[in-house]
Amino acid sequence: MTIWMNTRSEFSSATGALMQYAPQIEMQVAKEDTRAGYCRSCSCFKPLRVTLGEERGTWKNLLEGMVCECGLNGRGRLALTILDEILSARRFPQSVVLERFTPMYGDLAKRLPGLVGCEFLGDTYPRGASVNVNGVDVISENMMDLSFPSESKDLIMHFDVLEHIPDWRAGLSECFRVLKQSGYMLFTIPFYDTLDKNIVRARCNNGQIEHLLPRAYHGNPLSSEGSLVFIHPSW
Repeated sequence: MTIWMNTRSEFSSATGALMQYAPQIEMQVAKEDTRAGYCRSCSCFKPLRVTLGEERGTWKNLLEGMVCECGLNGRGRLALTILDEILSARRFPQSVVLERFTPMYGDLAKRLPGLVGCEFLGDTYPRGASVNVNGVDVISENMMDLSFPSESKDLIMHFDVLEHIPDWRAGLSECFRVLKQSGYMLFTIPFYDTLDKNIVRARCNNGQIEHLLPRAYHGNPLSSEGSLVFIHPSW
């Protein structure tokens, strides 16, 4: 059962009670190579690879870890859990997700007939263009300037995308423009709950990227270089 929280105080109260246990649990899990867990995609218990991605010393990236052999990580399974809970109450005939080449896309498409999958393909292609990438047709979109008509979508999803957008406010504004009045937005971010304000690592000035902190990148299935991190999201 998902716990829904409407205020920062509700969040702090719930997570504060858990934080006394989290370090010990994470330290124990980090010592293991695999741990059995239930995979919502496979609908059974599987051995999950504990870590994936960057490691520094004894630190392991559990946020992107707990990876099933199907490719879905813990963050993806949680997103599917929440989506399934929402789908138990209503349907979304017109839905879009701002990804296409991820392990989770197939699970989303099974749940949402007619789902439109998009990727940012740079400025080479016009927004809304259908582009064949490695044999797959994908819609080229820029989150800050979406091609979809206003109030045309029932559901918009983006998972760990917002921190890579030069102007996150413009990205969210576009999502709300495109959503119907009764629409939903489901998204994840690497949320820093101890921060009152975002940490800005980079920004755009007159079309040029200005780096305020050393460059940081997250994985990108379409780029070996990865995706530049513009902000660490906060309250």
